[in-house]
Amino acid sequence: MNEPARLTGKRALVTGGGRGIGAAIARRLAAEGAAVAVNYVAKASSADALVRELTDKGYQAAAFRADVADRAQTEDLVARVVAEFGGLELLASNAGVEHFGALESITDADFDRVFRINVAGQLFATQAAVAAMKSGGRILLTSSVSARKAVYATPCMRPVRRRSRR
Repeated sequence: MNEPARLTGKRALVTGGGRGIGAAIARRLAAEGAAVAVNYVAKASSADALVRELTDKGYQAAAFRADVADRAQTEDLVARVVAEFGGLELLASNAGVEHFGALESITDADFDRVFRINVAGQLFATQAAVAAMKSGGRILLTSSVSARKAVYATPCMRPVRRRSRR
């Protein structure tokens, strides 16, 4: 006799869920039995394709557009997920961006965009999800290796060449 999936009856929201790591998280949650809300901000086609993939396999999934950098949109996102799925027990806060370029090229707008999505977005999603989780739940906050290791070198970080000693 087949055991029911671990997350049968659970409802999950994956921010930044339309592609990459977020899509992989959404696929795994769905395979484990959760109904999955796939959040996206710009690439509706990617989120819609993922939802089709999941529903074609018999899983429950839906796409939801919202910018997690905006508190009001994030609160509305969670409210729409709860209204459609009847609740929320799981949040995978995965939305994130990076700024690639030389250190001296980073503008205030670049910094604000990265900070609003990567830091404030995590806070807003967590606050809204916790408020919606009536009898407990689980929250996964993802980060990037870029928090610990630079992914590019700026001109001031060029390697020093050693002179040969003869």
